[in-house]
Formats: sequence, structure tokens, C-alpha cells
Amino acid sequence: MNHKNLENIIFDLGGVIINLDVNSTFQKLSEIFDIDLKTESISDLDNFGFFQEYELGRIGDEEFRSNIRQMAEVSVSDSQIDEAWNAMLLDIPTDRIGWIYEATRKYNCVILSNTNAIHVKHFEQFFSDVTPYGHPKSVFQNLFYSHELGERKPNKAAFSYVLDATGFDPEKTVLFDDLTDNLASANELGILTEYVERNNLKRDQLLNLDGR
Repeated sequence: MNHKNLENIIFDLGGVIINLDVNSTFQKLSEIFDIDLKTESISDLDNFGFFQEYELGRIGDEEFRSNIRQMAEVSVSDSQIDEAWNAMLLDIPTDRIGWIYEATRKYNCVILSNTNAIHVKHFEQFFSDVTPYGHPKSVFQNLFYSHELGERKPNKAAFSYVLDATGFDPEKTVLFDDLTDNLASANELGILTEYVERNNLKRDQLLNLDGR
């Protein structure tokens, strides 16, 4: 899609930058708890209210883990819970991060993600380990995490926060996201949008945004 006068990109994290498979976490938890947990999509996490509370920063790591333990009838360590919780975060393909880095040389780029402290710690360490760029802050102009903002997508307040904090003109800003609800909400604020098929960001989609 040709977005003229584009200056800024807002990237979702899971499913756009880092590959995501929520089922991997549910499978791990099922193995640990010896119970059958199933999910069809990431939105199914909202069926467990404390997941959303954790993403909004209303509960901390220990209360989150305590809620996870209440789902089981066996003793589970912090490390087992963290390992299962992080299982949904997969790899960052080398070619994809190269395209993204190339885009950051051309546009102001930030991340806006519905996420939490355990995932952020894992992602930032993994990004440092597997890419040549070190910490994500060395690549992206800013990192906006829902548990720090107290707002999450698709609430328009999350996008408004980013626009206010960065000074981005929404008409010169595009959101890359794999969830249509998020794209629709951003579009209501005048932000341009690009739908990314989960875990399948394409080079042309990213580097030919403005037709240049």
C-alpha cells in the first residue's frame, strides 16, 4: 500500500516482530498442571481475567504467578511458570529483523505491545542475544508496553498515549498489527494501518510503504 508523506511506524510486537504461538504456552501449562487447557486464539487469554490485569500493570509478577498456581493442583515453581508463559514467544527471523532495521533508518519507529513484565524481560534478552543490534532501544525510538502505560489495544487511549508521547502526526503514521480490532481502533484516530498476517511480515509490505 502506498502511504504518501509517511514519517512514522508503530510496530506491534508478537506476530509482527517476534513470532508468536499462544498455543505453545497453553500446551506447556497443560503439561505442568496435567489438565487440558486449550485456546483457539490470543483473544482466548482474556477468558482468564487476570491475564488482562497483568497486561495493564494492575497486578505484579508474583500475583500473576499466584493466579496461575490456582489453576493447578500441583506445586509449580516460578521458573516453570515463566518458562511456560514465555513459550508463546518464538523466534525473530534474521531477514525480518534486517528489514525492520532498514525501515528504522528511514522512519521514526516505535513498538506498541499488549504485554507484561515477564514477557518483556524475555523478549529484550532474546533480542539482544539473537540480533546484532543489542537492546531494542538501540533500534526503536521508543518502546511502549501496556503494563507500563496502564492501557492496552484496542483501546484508543493506548494509541493516543503513543501519539502524545511521540508527537507523531497520525496522518503520517502507520500501524503494523496482526489483529484487525487494533487496526480499526487506530484508524478511528486517523492512523494509517497495515494488516500483517500472523508471523508473516513481508519485505515489500514494509519497505515499499510510500512507493519510494
